[in-house]
Amino acid sequence: MVGHILQYHQAVLRLKALVDNGELGKIQYLYSNRLNIGKIRVEENILWSFAPHDISVILMLLGEMPVTVHATGGSYLQHHIPDTTLTTMDFPSGVKAHIFVSWLHPFKEQKLVVVGDKKMDDEYAQRVGRKTLKELAETIYKLETGFQHLPDVKPVFRAHPPRKGYKGKIKRSYNVGGVTGDRGEAINKLVESMI
Repeated sequence: MVGHILQYHQAVLRLKALVDNGELGKIQYLYSNRLNIGKIRVEENILWSFAPHDISVILMLLGEMPVTVHATGGSYLQHHIPDTTLTTMDFPSGVKAHIFVSWLHPFKEQKLVVVGDKKMDDEYAQRVGRKTLKELAETIYKLETGFQHLPDVKPVFRAHPPRKGYKGKIKRSYNVGGVTGDRGEAINKLVESMI
């Protein structure tokens, strides 16, 4: 496979061992970012240039082929040569993965995240002053423990209210002139106004 060289990297081999011996539990999803400013190529797009490495590692870690793959990108510097792409993959086991690559990113980032259902365990809960993971989850739910007090846990992405406020009734469904409910394709406009 093209881009297979990372399969021999010590960090990837260690990650594969964690997956294979069940330390991460059932894999839920994976994502990777391979971002940089430059080197811009004219003979290939960013997907062919950067993503094969991450695709290779994801396929190796999961040991299965995706049932669906979707890639979309943007061409900003050269017509018809994408400079940034986002690829999503769905696997038979239910695992989802996405790969974001760009050579227009203001700083270099190479990251692969594998999320399973086991690695945050009772041992972690005890390190933050709780007896079990269940107890930790309950204190988070009751707002007794904030994410800012948990090592290695980052708050989720926070979207701001739409710029210039909401247009329409905030307590009515979108399909009858309000702002709540299923927006279909119009969700993109709402998200754009929030970032």
